[in-house]
Amino acid sequence: MTITITLQVRGMTCQSCEKLIKAECEELPGIQEIAVDHTTGVFTALIDDTQTNAQAVQAAITKAGYESTIESQITQ
Repeated sequence: MTITITLQVRGMTCQSCEKLIKAECEELPGIQEIAVDHTTGVFTALIDDTQTNAQAVQAAITKAGYESTIESQITQ
């Protein structure tokens, strides 16, 4: 099943931050689309929940050096 997840990410200050988070999350299986905006702190991804979940994405963001909070998970 496909799910759109939204997380609030703290600590991003520039486009390099966006690229770092995106690169870390793209390594996860099941990631289909990613959008990151450092100005709003919003991370949105379309994921296949048979391969990954919001907690795994959150762990990848933490690995990249940022804190995040899961805001929503919407089934498509």
